Amino acid sequence: LPMKTTQLSASDKKILQAYSRLAEQIGVLLGPFCEVVIHSLAHLDASVVKIVNGHNTGRDVGAPVTDKALKILDEYQAVGAPEQPSPYFVKHQGKVLFRSVTHVIEGEGGKPIGLFCINMNMCVPFAELCATLMPGLANGLGGETEYFGSSPAEAVAQALRKSRMEVELEEELSPKQRNRAIVKKLHEAGIFKLKESVALVADELSITKHTVYKHLREFKNGQAAGAEEQAGAAQ
Repeated sequence: LPMKTTQLSASDKKILQAYSRLAEQIGVLLGPFCEVVIHSLAHLDASVVKIVNGHNTGRDVGAPVTDKALKILDEYQAVGAPEQPSPYFVKHQGKVLFRSVTHVIEGEGGKPIGLFCINMNMCVPFAELCATLMPGLANGLGGETEYFGSSPAEAVAQALRKSRMEVELEEELSPKQRNRAIVKKLHEAGIFKLKESVALVADELSITKHTVYKHLREFKNGQAAGAEEQAGAAQ
Protein backbone atom coordinates (compact mmCIF):
# COMPACT_ATOMS: atom_id res chain seq x y z
CA LEU A 1 0.00 0.00 0.00
CA PRO A 2 1.20 3.53 -0.72
CA MET A 3 2.26 5.55 2.29
CA LYS A 4 -0.10 8.20 3.65
CA THR A 5 0.79 11.67 2.37
CA THR A 6 0.05 15.28 3.26
CA GLN A 7 -1.60 17.72 0.88
CA LEU A 8 0.68 20.76 0.52
CA SER A 9 -0.51 24.25 -0.39
CA ALA A 10 1.47 26.67 -2.53
CA SER A 11 2.55 28.40 0.67
CA ASP A 12 3.71 25.09 2.17
CA LYS A 13 5.83 24.38 -0.91
CA LYS A 14 7.49 27.81 -0.62
CA ILE A 15 8.34 27.12 3.03
CA LEU A 16 10.01 23.84 2.07
CA GLN A 17 11.91 25.55 -0.72
CA ALA A 18 13.17 28.19 1.69
CA TYR A 19 15.02 25.49 3.64
CA SER A 20 17.03 24.47 0.57
CA ARG A 21 19.68 27.19 0.88
CA LEU A 22 20.02 26.49 4.62
CA ALA A 23 20.72 22.82 3.84
CA GLU A 24 23.50 23.82 1.46
CA GLN A 25 25.06 26.22 3.97
CA ILE A 26 25.07 23.64 6.77
CA GLY A 27 26.65 21.12 4.42
CA VAL A 28 29.39 23.60 3.52
CA LEU A 29 29.92 24.59 7.17
CA LEU A 30 30.25 21.06 8.56
CA GLY A 31 31.87 19.50 5.51
CA PRO A 32 31.45 16.38 3.37
CA PHE A 33 30.88 14.09 6.36
CA CYS A 34 27.65 15.89 7.24
CA GLU A 35 24.55 14.85 5.30
CA VAL A 36 21.63 17.29 5.23
CA VAL A 37 18.24 16.10 3.97
CA ILE A 38 14.88 17.75 3.36
CA HIS A 39 11.86 15.42 3.21
CA SER A 40 8.50 16.50 1.82
CA LEU A 41 5.48 14.83 3.39
CA ALA A 42 3.62 15.17 0.10
CA HIS A 43 5.19 11.96 -1.28
CA LEU A 44 6.58 9.70 1.44
CA ASP A 45 7.70 7.00 -0.98
CA ALA A 46 9.88 9.62 -2.72
CA SER A 47 10.12 12.17 0.07
CA VAL A 48 13.69 13.43 -0.36
CA VAL A 49 13.45 16.74 -2.23
CA LYS A 50 16.90 18.05 -1.26
CA ILE A 51 20.04 16.28 -0.08
CA VAL A 52 23.55 17.57 0.52
CA ASN A 53 26.47 15.13 0.84
CA GLY A 54 24.21 12.20 0.10
CA HIS A 55 27.25 9.96 -0.46
CA ASN A 56 27.23 9.31 3.30
CA THR A 57 24.12 7.12 2.98
CA GLY A 58 24.12 6.60 -0.79
CA ARG A 59 20.83 8.45 -1.23
CA ASP A 60 19.70 11.01 -3.78
CA VAL A 61 16.62 13.14 -4.49
CA GLY A 62 13.60 10.86 -4.78
CA ALA A 63 14.63 8.46 -2.01
CA PRO A 64 11.86 7.41 0.40
CA VAL A 65 11.34 8.54 3.98
CA THR A 66 12.98 6.38 6.67
CA ASP A 67 11.25 4.40 9.40
CA LYS A 68 13.02 6.51 12.03
CA ALA A 69 11.74 9.72 10.44
CA LEU A 70 8.20 8.37 10.42
CA LYS A 71 8.49 7.42 14.09
CA ILE A 72 9.69 10.91 14.96
CA LEU A 73 6.80 12.39 12.99
CA ASP A 74 4.25 10.17 14.74
CA GLU A 75 5.62 11.10 18.17
CA TYR A 76 5.61 14.77 17.22
CA GLN A 77 1.98 14.69 16.09
CA ALA A 78 0.86 12.64 19.11
CA VAL A 79 1.76 15.43 21.55
CA GLY A 80 -0.59 18.42 21.90
CA ALA A 81 2.22 20.98 22.28
CA PRO A 82 5.13 19.19 20.60
CA GLU A 83 8.79 19.98 21.13
CA GLN A 84 11.42 19.52 18.46
CA PRO A 85 13.13 16.10 18.76
CA SER A 86 16.53 15.82 20.47
CA PRO A 87 19.66 14.48 18.72
CA TYR A 88 19.94 10.69 18.46
CA PHE A 89 22.29 7.98 17.15
CA VAL A 90 21.48 5.65 14.26
CA LYS A 91 23.41 3.08 12.24
CA HIS A 92 23.30 2.95 8.46
CA GLN A 93 23.19 -0.68 7.21
CA GLY A 94 24.36 -1.70 10.68
CA LYS A 95 27.84 -0.27 10.06
CA VAL A 96 28.11 3.51 9.78
CA LEU A 97 27.19 5.41 12.95
CA PHE A 98 25.49 8.78 12.63
CA ARG A 99 24.59 11.39 15.21
CA SER A 100 21.42 12.89 13.85
CA VAL A 101 18.78 15.48 14.54
CA THR A 102 15.43 15.93 12.81
CA HIS A 103 13.54 19.21 12.70
CA VAL A 104 9.82 19.01 11.87
CA ILE A 105 8.96 21.73 9.36
CA GLU A 106 5.54 23.27 9.92
CA GLY A 107 3.39 24.90 7.26
CA GLU A 108 0.04 26.66 7.25
CA GLY A 109 -1.91 26.19 10.48
CA GLY A 110 1.09 24.60 12.17
CA LYS A 111 0.68 21.28 10.36
CA PRO A 112 3.86 19.24 9.65
CA ILE A 113 4.79 19.49 5.97
CA GLY A 114 8.37 18.23 5.94
CA LEU A 115 11.43 17.08 7.85
CA PHE A 116 14.85 18.74 7.97
CA CYS A 117 17.47 16.15 8.93
CA ILE A 118 21.17 16.52 9.74
CA ASN A 119 23.23 13.32 9.88
CA MET A 120 26.84 13.59 11.09
CA ASN A 121 29.04 10.64 10.13
CA MET A 122 30.78 9.54 13.35
CA CYS A 123 32.95 6.88 11.68
CA VAL A 124 35.25 9.44 10.07
CA PRO A 125 38.83 9.50 11.45
CA PHE A 126 39.20 12.40 13.88
CA ALA A 127 42.16 13.85 11.96
CA GLU A 128 40.10 14.04 8.76
CA LEU A 129 37.22 15.67 10.60
CA CYS A 130 39.54 18.31 12.10
CA ALA A 131 41.14 18.99 8.72
CA THR A 132 37.66 19.52 7.25
CA LEU A 133 36.35 21.78 10.01
CA MET A 134 39.57 23.76 10.48
CA PRO A 135 41.48 23.77 7.16
CA GLY A 136 43.14 27.14 7.77
CA LEU A 137 43.96 26.56 11.42
CA ALA A 138 45.46 23.18 10.60
CA ASN A 139 48.01 25.04 8.49
CA GLY A 140 48.75 27.54 11.23
CA LEU A 141 46.48 30.22 9.76
CA GLY A 142 44.07 32.31 11.80
CA GLY A 143 40.47 33.05 10.96
CA GLU A 144 38.74 36.38 10.51
CA THR A 145 37.65 38.34 13.55
CA GLU A 146 33.97 38.23 14.49
CA TYR A 147 32.48 40.09 17.44
CA PHE A 148 30.13 37.92 19.53
CA GLY A 149 28.70 40.57 21.84
CA SER A 150 25.62 39.89 23.95
CA SER A 151 24.60 43.53 23.43
CA PRO A 152 25.48 46.36 20.98
CA ALA A 153 27.60 48.02 23.67
CA GLU A 154 29.63 44.83 24.21
CA ALA A 155 30.15 44.32 20.47
CA VAL A 156 31.35 47.91 20.12
CA ALA A 157 33.68 47.52 23.11
CA GLN A 158 35.23 44.34 21.67
CA ALA A 159 35.78 45.93 18.28
CA LEU A 160 37.21 49.06 19.87
CA ARG A 161 39.72 47.09 21.95
CA LYS A 162 40.96 45.22 18.88
CA SER A 163 41.21 48.38 16.76
CA ARG A 164 43.07 50.20 19.51
CA MET A 165 45.61 47.40 19.84
CA GLU A 166 46.26 47.40 16.10
CA VAL A 167 46.60 51.19 15.85
CA GLU A 168 48.88 51.42 18.90
CA LEU A 169 51.46 49.41 16.94
CA GLU A 170 51.76 52.34 14.52
CA GLU A 171 54.06 54.43 16.69
CA GLU A 172 54.49 57.22 14.14
CA LEU A 173 50.86 58.34 14.53
CA SER A 174 49.92 61.27 16.73
CA PRO A 175 47.07 60.87 19.29
CA LYS A 176 44.67 62.67 16.90
CA GLN A 177 45.74 60.48 13.97
CA ARG A 178 45.32 57.36 16.08
CA ASN A 179 41.75 58.25 16.97
CA ARG A 180 41.00 58.81 13.30
CA ALA A 181 42.62 55.48 12.38
CA ILE A 182 40.58 53.68 15.07
CA VAL A 183 37.35 55.21 13.80
CA LYS A 184 38.29 54.17 10.27
CA LYS A 185 38.87 50.55 11.32
CA LEU A 186 35.53 50.48 13.13
CA HIS A 187 33.84 52.01 10.09
CA GLU A 188 35.33 49.34 7.82
CA ALA A 189 34.14 46.64 10.24
CA GLY A 190 30.58 48.02 10.06
CA ILE A 191 30.44 48.75 13.79
CA PHE A 192 28.74 52.12 13.31
CA LYS A 193 25.62 50.37 12.04
CA LEU A 194 24.97 49.37 15.66
CA LYS A 195 22.78 51.47 17.92
CA GLU A 196 24.55 54.11 20.05
CA SER A 197 27.92 53.12 18.56
CA VAL A 198 28.96 56.71 17.79
CA ALA A 199 28.34 57.86 21.37
CA LEU A 200 30.10 54.81 22.83
CA VAL A 201 33.18 55.26 20.64
CA ALA A 202 33.30 59.00 21.32
CA ASP A 203 33.24 58.39 25.08
CA GLU A 204 35.94 55.72 24.96
CA LEU A 205 38.24 57.84 22.79
CA SER A 206 37.50 61.04 24.77
CA ILE A 207 36.41 62.88 21.65
CA THR A 208 33.10 64.44 20.65
CA LYS A 209 30.40 62.72 18.64
CA HIS A 210 30.81 65.57 16.14
CA THR A 211 34.43 64.47 15.59
CA VAL A 212 33.37 60.86 15.01
CA TYR A 213 30.72 61.95 12.50
CA LYS A 214 33.29 64.19 10.78
CA HIS A 215 35.66 61.26 10.31
CA LEU A 216 32.81 59.05 9.04
CA ARG A 217 31.78 61.67 6.47
CA GLU A 218 35.36 61.84 5.25
CA PHE A 219 35.59 58.06 4.89
CA LYS A 220 32.24 57.82 3.10
CA ASN A 221 33.08 60.72 0.77
CA GLY A 222 36.42 59.10 0.03
CA GLN A 223 34.73 55.82 -0.85
CA ALA A 224 32.22 57.58 -3.08
CA ALA A 225 34.97 59.47 -4.88
CA GLY A 226 36.93 56.26 -5.39
CA ALA A 227 33.87 54.53 -6.83
CA GLU A 228 33.26 57.42 -9.25
CA GLU A 229 36.88 57.29 -10.43
CA GLN A 230 36.60 53.55 -11.08
CA ALA A 231 33.33 54.03 -12.96
CA GLY A 232 34.88 56.77 -15.08
CA ALA A 233 37.91 54.63 -15.89
CA ALA A 234 35.65 51.77 -16.98
CA GLN A 235 33.74 53.90 -19.50
